[in-house]
Amino acid sequence: MTVKAMKSGCSRVPHQTFLERDLLGAIRQALERDRATRQQQAKPCRVRGRYEALTAREREVMHLVVSGMLNKQSPLSSGPAKSP
Repeated sequence: MTVKAMKSGCSRVPHQTFLERDLLGAIRQALERDRATRQQQAKPCRVRGRYEALTAREREVMHLVVSGMLNKQSPLSSGPAKSP
């Protein structure tokens, strides 16, 4: 049973005789670890959502800025090309 519990993600398996506070402590630790894991997994989803909310033009400018170009230097930031 102990091996099965550990494989299922249990961090600590109490002995058959355990104190209620030990059990509650183990539950709190597991819940805190789960909360932290969920927060870490949610960050990429939020970033992806923000990226998808950008317009095609904003994505192009973002790509140039990420590559090191200032958005003022970008040929995309000056609007449509002017004919001579």
